[in-house]
Amino acid sequence: MDEQQLADWVGTVSADARAAQGRRIFSASVPISDPGAAWVSEPLLSQVIEEVENQGWRLESVSPYGSPDTAYMMGAFRALLVFRRAR
Repeated sequence: MDEQQLADWVGTVSADARAAQGRRIFSASVPISDPGAAWVSEPLLSQVIEEVENQGWRLESVSPYGSPDTAYMMGAFRALLVFRRAR
């Protein structure tokens, strides 16, 4: 995942959080492993959390999930981020 893809991903999750303004809970699934770009995990998670929290959400939980070998992608792991309305 290059820098533009990273920015696009953060932008998409941020837009989803804005669209959820009337709700009390918001969740997002974020890739935490990509065989071609393992470096992206921490920057992506940090940016997504920061952007969503800047919109008035508070990170409530992080749950990793995935499989080391799936039919459609090798080493597909993700993090489910659950946010609660902070205001």
